[in-house]
Amino acid sequence: MEWATPRFRNDPVVIKRLMKRCWQIIEFVNPDLLADRDFLMETFDYGCGLTLQFASPEILSDKQCVLASFRNGSQQLHFASPELRDNPEVVLAATKASLSAIEFASDRLKCDRQFVLEAVMLRREQFAAWSNLPHALEFVDESFRHDYEIAMEAVKQNCMALDLLQEKFRADRHLVMAAVQASPYPWCLQWAAEPLKDDEEIVMAAVESCGGSLEFASERLKASRDIVLVAVRQDPRSIQFAADQLKANRKVVLMSLRRGHGETLQFASSELQGDRKVALFAVEAQHRNWVHVAKHLTEDKDFVLSALKMRVDIFHFLSTQLQNDIVVVYRAFRTKFVFFYSHFWKNGEDWLQRAEGAG
Repeated sequence: MEWATPRFRNDPVVIKRLMKRCWQIIEFVNPDLLADRDFLMETFDYGCGLTLQFASPEILSDKQCVLASFRNGSQQLHFASPELRDNPEVVLAATKASLSAIEFASDRLKCDRQFVLEAVMLRREQFAAWSNLPHALEFVDESFRHDYEIAMEAVKQNCMALDLLQEKFRADRHLVMAAVQASPYPWCLQWAAEPLKDDEEIVMAAVESCGGSLEFASERLKASRDIVLVAVRQDPRSIQFAADQLKANRKVVLMSLRRGHGETLQFASSELQGDRKVALFAVEAQHRNWVHVAKHLTEDKDFVLSALKMRVDIFHFLSTQLQNDIVVVYRAFRTKFVFFYSHFWKNGEDWLQRAEGAG
């Protein structure tokens, strides 16, 4: 675009079409267009709120235009005029679009209790998948971290706020309970005071919301069968944080395998990895669990044949000897004609007849 003729740089129709593909070309647009309110408002509809940074000073002082730039989730509050960064309506709208926007609010607003309370109460559902996003308390006056009402509202909306609060709040049972009940992330319990990590009700509420919270529970509660079962039911991978004696508990391990889609057998005790029934159940649930089955079972031909009935895709994990065993190959073939390879298939034309005789 930087090589385009002035005619194209001045043509709003051409520019808007190109911006639908790449909004960055606005950097090379004629400055007169950047002062055109209607033109910029339309670019915001394309999801190009970032174009605000190239707007004229008049546009950056236009409240409606700046608010429009937040429509599609983009916020460029730091480019807005100082007057608009001191406007609660504008700053809250920007904060809804991006949690870090409050960083660019005026110092006056950052010290305004009512404004801060409204900011921390903003719902964050649209950001639920982004657990590393900043919290409003990170950018406002530090005195608000000592305000119990603001602290309570903050942790209800975003568990990350707990990390910013005073130790006395992290040791407050009601506040921490509110935080873990509202949080889908395990880190909430991490920031609680140590005594609360050994509180059965707090930890139970935490693992009900997020099984991974078990990682931050006390050693005593990691050995609680009831708590671990709830954690594993919510997140099968949380078995890795359980006490060793529960990794050897058949009910806990089977719950993890039943609920999970990953290689949770790896976290079971060596005894259960060598248990025929548990190992078969694990392989049926997820073929990749085969690599965690005890060696004496993976070399047991009868066990391998039983496993192939359930999951022929374990064939790739078998030893070369078993992959070249005519009975094993035939079982794989009968189960499903896919995923297997052996020299019988590659080199032997009569392998099927011999396999049928051996089977």
